[in-house]
Amino acid sequence: MFFDRDGVLTEPVWNPATGQHESPHAVDDLRLCPDVAGPLRQLRERGFELYIVSNQPSYAKGKGRSRRSRRSPRQSRSDFGT
Repeated sequence: MFFDRDGVLTEPVWNPATGQHESPHAVDDLRLCPDVAGPLRQLRERGFELYIVSNQPSYAKGKGRSRRSRRSPRQSRSDFGT
């Protein structure tokens, strides 16, 4: 199963520079949406492979550098409690 990261699995972050909620630009800003970890864990326990994708719209608009958003799979699994 594929899941979009920003706004589906993680909370948007307030960006004071743009005055808008956007995808997180820093790892420390990543916050799971409420009640996400449990269902993801249940899907994995039932044998589903989970994939997290992100189109990173703020990077496409030149609001950040994409190198900051890269995470290893182990770090992502830890972040999502799976």
